[in-house]
Amino acid sequence: MIKRIPMRTCVACRSKKEQKDLIRVYADLNTRSGRGAYLCRDEACFKKAKKNGAFNRALRCEVSEDHYRYLEEEIAKGKR
Repeated sequence: MIKRIPMRTCVACRSKKEQKDLIRVYADLNTRSGRGAYLCRDEACFKKAKKNGAFNRALRCEVSEDHYRYLEEEIAKGKR
């Protein structure tokens, strides 16, 4: 039996990738549940999504600076 691999779409570049290769952004960072969006582990995608307001549209709320700091840290972890 073939195991199905979950695929998700990056909010910035709109490319489909495996879920494990993307960063999940939550509408509420404290509970880490509910509405979420996915972002590539690439600084260019992060900058594009921030500039275009992709997180605000995907999460249906105003994204705070805490979200952006969290994402910058996660992208930096991937580069180590």
